[in-house]
Amino acid sequence: MKKIIYTFLMLFIFTNCSSDSNETTEPIEDKNETVEIMDADNDGIADSTDNCVNNPNPDQADIDSDAIGDLCDLDRDGDNIINESDNCPDHPNPNQLDFNNNNVGDLCDNHTYQRLYHPESVVKYNDYYLVSNLGVQLLPDTADGDGFISLVNLDGTGLIQNYITGLDSPKGLEIINGLLYVCDLSELKVFNIETKEMVQSYSFQNKGVTLLNDVTNLFTDTETVFITATRTRKIFKLNINSGAIEELVVEGVTLKQTNCIALDNENSVLYMVEFGDSTGSNARIVKIDLNDNSGSILGGSTTGFLYDGVVLVENTLYLTDWSHRLFSLDLSDPNSSPSLLKTGLSGPADIFYDSDLNKIVIPKMTAHSIDFYDL
Repeated sequence: MKKIIYTFLMLFIFTNCSSDSNETTEPIEDKNETVEIMDADNDGIADSTDNCVNNPNPDQADIDSDAIGDLCDLDRDGDNIINESDNCPDHPNPNQLDFNNNNVGDLCDNHTYQRLYHPESVVKYNDYYLVSNLGVQLLPDTADGDGFISLVNLDGTGLIQNYITGLDSPKGLEIINGLLYVCDLSELKVFNIETKEMVQSYSFQNKGVTLLNDVTNLFTDTETVFITATRTRKIFKLNINSGAIEELVVEGVTLKQTNCIALDNENSVLYMVEFGDSTGSNARIVKIDLNDNSGSILGGSTTGFLYDGVVLVENTLYLTDWSHRLFSLDLSDPNSSPSLLKTGLSGPADIFYDSDLNKIVIPKMTAHSIDFYDL
């Protein structure tokens, strides 16, 4: 215990002056007053204001500003998880996200991330998005080896830039039976998401394909997926068990540059949007009845958009247009013109519907980022 002594000297001099020069002087009086200031941990901070009385902490650090010093606080970051159980005790992370399960929370782990490079497609994996990147150069038809898959948080912030590497120009993504399917030029590549190893590959080279664009989830037979090949203006059916590849010949419609597709298993319908002619015009929305492979054009006489992405949400199609826009088409009135929802999107590509968050996730290829549209 420290005692600080304050001494006050008070001097009273009384002088009585009279005509006969009589003078009286009082003696000096000393008064000593002792004030005790408690400082149990000897850190120079009085106990009355110390946020951690029994542990020396002269800096009074308090991450969560709860008036309990970090040295004494059982939950330093205030996320309602005690320090000894918190995988990132100095950063609030109540969801305890830890992608690689190394007991170090994502906010504290040494993940490498700089930016996305021409993102094209998105799928959701647990509490993250996997995003395909064409690479530093915007070369959608070139086997340059600089394509990769990134891991991104649900708010769009990056976590791991080069999660799966060694790809050429990866585009459409789909998760099937826990595996990641990636359209990469003339191959559909399959990866184990956890180990990042390629476990399967389907080649379309003998079909004259140079640019696979999008892939659906499984059809009702639980073994068939549909894949678009943009430059060859075709749609293929792939049996993922046997590897058999068959062209889907659409009756009544001559396809143009086939882009993204949305599968409606309940009604046995495939929706496909086109990038238009080779000049990038006269794009259409095509509905394909998978019972007889008959095709029809939706959206009335609306053409000229450079359609890229499409998703089906209940009875509405959501579509991206390469000229920076997001549209919707109410399928209860399929011959109406698509409604404009959002502008200012730089190169919106293959969109994804996050049913948990009820939002459309939009890769903005030429802005090197992803955007969101809340439904």
